Amino acid sequence: MKKGILLVLAAMAAFVIDSCTPGELEYETISSPPSIKITAPASVVAGSSTALSATVSDGQVTPLTEGTITLRSGATVVSTNKQTAAGGSLTLSIAGSVVSALNPGTYKLEVSAKDNANQTTSASADVAISCEALASCKQAGKTTVVVITPSVTPADAKIGLVGSLTGWGSDILMTKIANNCYCAAVTFTNGTEFKFRRSQNAAGNPDWTWVEKNATCGEVDNRKQDAAPDKTLTFTVLNWRNTGTCPD
Repeated sequence: MKKGILLVLAAMAAFVIDSCTPGELEYETISSPPSIKITAPASVVAGSSTALSATVSDGQVTPLTEGTITLRSGATVVSTNKQTAAGGSLTLSIAGSVVSALNPGTYKLEVSAKDNANQTTSASADVAISCEALASCKQAGKTTVVVITPSVTPADAKIGLVGSLTGWGSDILMTKIANNCYCAAVTFTNGTEFKFRRSQNAAGNPDWTWVEKNATCGEVDNRKQDAAPDKTLTFTVLNWRNTGTCPD
């Protein structure tokens, strides 16, 4: 009986081998979604015209159909660019002219790609717009002061640092680096007290009408600083008096 079973199995095996001629095996390649490579830098100096780019490419089998790149500030869309694919890949970008106008802060770059099987891929990255001092604001023995101002700051306003080192009457004027980004070389002595204020526009000088305010539009205590030669200090103004949502 065992011998008969073995003969039947051998015959079945011979039939299978004989029916599968070399070169006639078939298989199916599994489709995969598109790929994304974000090439944008993680940090860009405020005012620089650096495009934020990414490349989207075909996956397996199903070709790429479109790609989208979006720059957000919180929930707000700053800029978006959608393109239809004409080949195996797309280079997507947020233009340098858009980037150069951005306020200092952290932004989110979002990229998505889709193929003709409706398979999608998404990726994102943070991009920081940094406020960095100009060479003219770096002087030996002095402190380089960098100040980031709120987005409601008029583009042509003069920004000043006023305090005990100026007799609280005049201002050390800041040099504009980019939108809401300023710097100056300052000589602090131990126990210096100061504040920031601005002018209404380029025609006037900074005064108390537009002195800095806190996040809830309240008064800001005098800032205090000891001597800090050859160091860089960065400050942030949250609001100005009589500007935006802050009343007198």
